Amino acid sequence: MEVTFTKKLKRSLLKLYAKRAKLRTVLAVSLGLIIFIQILAFSPIRLEADAPPPEMSEEELMPVAKDSPFLSTVPKDRVPEYSVEGFQYVSLAGGVKQWKIQADHAFFYQKEGIAHTLVVKAIVYDKDGKETHVKGDEAKYFFSTGDLEVFGNVVTTFTDGLKTKSQYMKYTGLTRNVDIPISYVVEGWSDPTANKDTLEFEAFGMNYQNSTQKAELLSQVKVFAKRDLGKPGGPEKTTIVSDRAVVDRNRSLVRFFMADQPGKKIRLIGIDQPGMKCEARRAEFQYGAKEKQLRTVRALEEVKIEEVPQMTTDYKNNPRAKAPLKRYATAGLAVFDTIKNLIILRDFPQVYQDRDTITGEVIILHRLSNLVEVEQSNAISTPVNDDNDDT
Repeated sequence: MEVTFTKKLKRSLLKLYAKRAKLRTVLAVSLGLIIFIQILAFSPIRLEADAPPPEMSEEELMPVAKDSPFLSTVPKDRVPEYSVEGFQYVSLAGGVKQWKIQADHAFFYQKEGIAHTLVVKAIVYDKDGKETHVKGDEAKYFFSTGDLEVFGNVVTTFTDGLKTKSQYMKYTGLTRNVDIPISYVVEGWSDPTANKDTLEFEAFGMNYQNSTQKAELLSQVKVFAKRDLGKPGGPEKTTIVSDRAVVDRNRSLVRFFMADQPGKKIRLIGIDQPGMKCEARRAEFQYGAKEKQLRTVRALEEVKIEEVPQMTTDYKNNPRAKAPLKRYATAGLAVFDTIKNLIILRDFPQVYQDRDTITGEVIILHRLSNLVEVEQSNAISTPVNDDNDDT
């Protein structure tokens, strides 16, 4: 009896375990089915429906070819090894940053060692780490030299606010110099100062030396210095024309020169202001001295001036006043003060007005009147009888 009961108990326990195991299996299958249904429900695309991306043809991978002389070194007959969108790159030499470039698109040609980039923004660093910003339509970077060429509507903003525009610019990685060949026109301008003074120029070619912080305008230089004096008719403009000019950014100074041509007549720099023309062998002025910006315009060596005193309100309202007479002057140095409307002559100055000749150590011409100031006058000569003049 005792044995029979034990066998029945074992059989009951075995059935119970079997039912529990079956129940666990059913629960596991049900849970797995629920998870699978959730995956199907929340997945946007079924895995078996995914397709590989379409293959691009060789024509689609080729950059758009342009008929440009700047792209003569860029291969046009094959696909570049790499093509990058949103390209950024920093050029280093000895751990020091030379320049940084950002571009919408870049194409890499490893055999030629060239990267061709589109829609370019670059920052060029000088020896002191100051930034010069460059923008252009395209650029080429040369891996072996670190040189950078930017072309197409190139706008360069120097650290002192001076800006230039050209169709081409080359930055040399080794020297950090900026070159624009003489065959390209360069336009430049400064931002208006607090007194609304501006400097604008145009020339053919420019070379910027990073070591000296000087920029040389190579040929056919025209500089326009404007000063807003609040007069009707707009700002007063001084125009200087020369063969070449050197912009010294450390001193905010522009020097003008003429190129000697053997066997030809000596040519002179031209300086024009309203009512005044001047010629000289050399000239210079400060462009960033704010309130003194145009007070230091100077003409040097073989200075010749033709000037008409400006008509003042007193003259216009006085019918008895004589018309201002044209004055001529020569000197070794002339300083033009556009704020006080003065011309200061030094170094053997002479002034000729009507039939008078005035000499002295220093002569000051007041442009708003016929007044002439003379320091240490040497001689004044006036004809006694006009009827005896043979001229």
